[in-house]
Parts: sequence; C-alpha cells; structure tokens
Amino acid sequence: MWDKLGKQITVNCEELSLLLDSVGSLFNDVSSGREPTPTETFALASVLNSFYNGVENIFKRIAVLIDGGCPRGGSWHTELISSMVKPTSGRSAVISEDMLQRLKGYMDFRHFYVHAYTYELDWDLMAPLVLGCKETLHLLEAELNEFLKH
Repeated sequence: MWDKLGKQITVNCEELSLLLDSVGSLFNDVSSGREPTPTETFALASVLNSFYNGVENIFKRIAVLIDGGCPRGGSWHTELISSMVKPTSGRSAVISEDMLQRLKGYMDFRHFYVHAYTYELDWDLMAPLVLGCKETLHLLEAELNEFLKH
C-alpha cells in the first residue's frame, strides 16, 4: 500500500511541476514585477485553481488509502486539509501546521475562483499565491517525502 501511495504521490507532484512549468515564462514576467494583463490574470487564476486541485488530490489519495475514506459534507475540503496535520493510528502527520496555513490560502482562492466572475479577480490578492507556487510545491514535496518514510 505504501509503495502504491508513494508512486501516486510522485506522479501527482510531477504533474504539479508540469503545470507550473507550462506557464513558466508568464511566472517569470510577473516575478520581475510586470503586472499581468486581464487575460493573463485569468490564466494565472486557472493555474492556481489547478494547483490546489492537484494538492487536494494527493490528500484524497492518502485519506482513501490510509485513513479509510475522505470526509463528507459541505465542509469536506476544509476537513480534509485539516486532517493532514493530525497523525492517526495508521499514519504520521502528512504536513506541518506551517504548510497547512500556506495551503489554506490556495484553498480559499480556489473557492473564490469557482464562484467568481473573471472581472472580480484581483492581481494584488493573487500575486503572493502565484509568486509562492514553486516554493510551496518544493516545500510540500519535502514534507510528503518525509511522510512517506513513515
């Protein structure tokens, strides 16, 4: 089971890396201080949405394979991510409290994105998330690798 989980997590992390690489030149442009156009802002919002979906997919795999299933109900997204900082009888904590706080920003943005019109996107609010994606992925991969050592 752990080998299967490790392989699935590796694939998910590779997919997240490919996602970020796919907009690498745009990431570089905004990292240098250029404000994105409205179309680029929408594209970056879509990337943030996909980024958190990918992270959540990792947590869903862990919940299903190790914890016996995903939370259900209206607040299952929050319950799922919160459960990843708590050890269970079958596993250690998956992520740190610091990573939880970092990822909550992406989760909150994803919720906003799903319910917003594109004209409501605000680059100033998105910028820290966009500019932090690569670092967040790097730190998350390190925590996941530590978790998989169980």
